[in-house]
Amino acid sequence: MPMKKVADIQKITVSINKKGEVVCNPPAPIVHPGGTVTWISVRRRHVLAIQFGWDSPFKEVGFVSGGDGSITANVERCAPFGLHKYFVAVYNGLTIRTADPDIIIRPRR
Repeated sequence: MPMKKVADIQKITVSINKKGEVVCNPPAPIVHPGGTVTWISVRRRHVLAIQFGWDSPFKEVGFVSGGDGSITANVERCAPFGLHKYFVAVYNGLTIRTADPDIIIRPRR
């Protein structure tokens, strides 16, 4: 299995598929401490909310998008390495759809 690319800047697109499920692409991005992550709604009018737990790799644990449907956050330089689950909610004006994807923090080599 090929190694996934580790990035300083990671863009994650968030959409709702035909089954009504929230899809994040890439599904488990890998980023360095000190890197930047941007979540972008495929539909700009949709509102995104992101929530991490107590071990958040970011300074904040929660984020809400503005009118452009995107959120940008910087990974803490001291972020714990490993897999971090988070909660994403998408509001499309009628309903709220949710998912619990992953983000992976790996050290620079």
